[in-house]
Formats: sequence, C-alpha cells, structure tokens
Amino acid sequence: MLRTLTLLACVTPVLAFAQQFPCDNATSGAYGGGWTNGTNGGFGFGPWVLTNTINDPNKGGHFRASSNGNGANGGPGIDIFGHAWGMYANSGNVAKAERAFILPVVTGDTVSFDLDTGFIDNGSSVSVAFFNGSTEAWRIGFTGGGSDYWYSDAGGVSSTGLGFTDGGLHVDLKLTGGGGYLVGVTRLVDNAFFTTNGILANGISSFTSFEFVNVNAGSGPAHDAYFNQICVVPEPGSFLLAGGLLALVRRRGTRKGS
Repeated sequence: MLRTLTLLACVTPVLAFAQQFPCDNATSGAYGGGWTNGTNGGFGFGPWVLTNTINDPNKGGHFRASSNGNGANGGPGIDIFGHAWGMYANSGNVAKAERAFILPVVTGDTVSFDLDTGFIDNGSSVSVAFFNGSTEAWRIGFTGGGSDYWYSDAGGVSSTGLGFTDGGLHVDLKLTGGGGYLVGVTRLVDNAFFTTNGILANGISSFTSFEFVNVNAGSGPAHDAYFNQICVVPEPGSFLLAGGLLALVRRRGTRKGS
C-alpha cells in the first residue's frame, strides 16, 4: 500500500526539503525504548506530554507497537516499518498525548496525520484535536455507537459521511487564512474520501499544539487506538488530496493487509 509524501521527508532527513517543516512518526529512534512521557522524536515539536486521568496501568497507558491488533484485525492500518503510537483507556480512564509545535501552524500550512481508532465502547470516543493555547480550534474523531467519523469546528459537530473502519484514516488539514480551513479525509481500506472547507472554532486562525485522546474506548487490544506520521507542509507544499503526487511517493508493504 502506498504512503504519503510526508513519509519521504521523515524517513529521508538527508533531503534538503525535509528540514523545512515539522515531521515525526513512530519509527524514530527516540521511541526505541517505548513511547513515554517526555520522548521527543522527529523535528519541529516539543516533547510529548502523556497523561491518564486514572493512575493505574491496567486502566490506561501509552505504547509503541503495530496497529495490526485493533478492531477485527482489518487492514490496511497505519504502521510505518511495523510501528505506530498506541493508547488504551478503560474503566472510566481518559488517556491523552499532547504536543506543541515549536513554530505555530499558520495560513498556507497543511497538517497531515494518520489515525486508527479500533473498536470503541458505546458513548466513548477517540479523537485528534488542534489548539491555539488552551483553546480548541478543530477536532476529528469517532464515538462508539455512532455510524460515521465526525469533525467539529465553528459550526459545531458534523458528519464526514465516512463509516467506521479499523483500517485507519489519513487526514490533510490546510489553513486557508482568516480562520478558514480545507480538509481531506481518506479511509485507507477503500480510499473512500471526504472533503470540506469551513471556519475554525473560537476565532482561531493558527495552531500551537495538538492532542490525541482516548476517552474510555474499552479494554483489550481490539479497543486500542493508534496515531502516526504527523507532519506540517508549508506553501508551496500544496494541499494534495487523495491520489496525485502523494500517491506516487507512498511506500509499499508497510500497512497490515498489504
């Protein structure tokens, strides 16, 4: 299965353009001993801040592993060289992974990332959100018992129309100026695609941090949530949606089921 242009930047840092924008993924040597609080791989980010609302390793935690085991073990998943960042949360726990951008994400920049939600208990959720300071600007996720992935912005919560998958999503989110954005979401198992534009919440026009959060998704590996490959591409990096140049440089053979 093909991978994205941003992967080329992250796994080939000798390329000149690779130093021009923030990028990290779970294959970084910084995570060789595990994904732990304070680890800091890639470039362009502050260290990870990993937290749980319940201090019990049986009820929540963070790790690095293959995303193959969540859901019904369906493909293609979001592994890069067999690794992704993972979280689990159950018994009322909320597990979070937060990280700051060293320089704000501003107009013309595109943030891309991969999300693999796994099974989620009814009423619980897994999501990724972007902030300016402590104020939320945009979020995408899935709520157990629902049918589609949703996103939230200045207009509230809306459906993407993309149904649940345990094979992962790829998201490209571009800031277009004046608080506007353009987003493309690809369901990796079948390349089903959603795109829309809108206005970020709370009058925000730039991002200073993001979070990956698992709100009590449930116990057992099938309920684990995974995140991978977050990069920021500035103009004229081009907001390339499904297919096109991104597809041409994606790497084969790293996703489950490929």
